Amino acid sequence: MTTPQLHAIILSAGAGRRLGFPKALLKLHGKLMLPIVCQAFKAAGCQHLSVVIRAEHEDLFLESGLTARELVINPSPEDGRTSSLLCALQRVSTEHNLLIHSCDTPLISSDAILQLITQWLAVSAPAQTIARLCSPGGKGGHPLLVGSELVPQLKKFSADQPLRDLFINNAEALLNVTRTGDPGPFLGINTVEQLALVENLLDDA
Repeated sequence: MTTPQLHAIILSAGAGRRLGFPKALLKLHGKLMLPIVCQAFKAAGCQHLSVVIRAEHEDLFLESGLTARELVINPSPEDGRTSSLLCALQRVSTEHNLLIHSCDTPLISSDAILQLITQWLAVSAPAQTIARLCSPGGKGGHPLLVGSELVPQLKKFSADQPLRDLFINNAEALLNVTRTGDPGPFLGINTVEQLALVENLLDDA
């Protein structure tokens, strides 16, 4: 069996207005999380990585161990998340399957990503399938895995078009992968209060 080409896109150019600082600079207990998130995708077997950031953060992430080839600058991050995705899609080849993840969900693990990939590969037509992790209660999480034959639809999105339109237009192609005993894929951090909650959860663990 041919190994699928997996291209992870980490969206990290958000201003983080509710959080009070850009989401790419998110730290848990003083540790910068974006490089750790990137490592989880590499450990899960992603051969390609594109990390979309704001221009002013380039030097910081080069110093943190990411490479210039992995970093993608969004020149207009105020245009929103889809604009960042479109910047990264310029590097995506026709054979690439996408894993799309937001840096404000920092506790994603390589094990969770591997579970998503494994169950996506088990379907009859993975290239035509969208897969996501879900909690036992049905809450959708991250990352989102998009088969290569659906990627051209994303490339036609406008900068202000929500990513959920991909679900709406391809409802029959959606695969929900239940993830138990792991809150990581479902813990987004958008406010200072949520950051404190996650840090408390880590302390309790």
